Amino acid sequence: MVVGERDGRDAARSRDELVAIVHAGDERNGAAQSQITDANSAMSSQMTLLQQQVDSLDNVNSYSVATQLSTLQTQLETAYQLTAQISQLSLAKFLPVA
Repeated sequence: MVVGERDGRDAARSRDELVAIVHAGDERNGAAQSQITDANSAMSSQMTLLQQQVDSLDNVNSYSVATQLSTLQTQLETAYQLTAQISQLSLAKFLPVA
């Protein structure tokens, strides 16, 4: 075997190995790029949803909310007053004295 032939075959094999390594790296980079693209898509969807929720909060009528809150507060106070009155009731007050 001639030394030049062996060196040529070794160089060809080394070149083929390098090409295989580069292709494997390309495949890993492609998979990583796909994952990044998927993550960006998911984040974009979440941002759209969150922006819609913020927009809906910005469109709230503060006067309407204040009125509803006042109504609920009045109802709660009434419930407390009724509870206090009920707690004062006693059957002994209604029974005839013998």
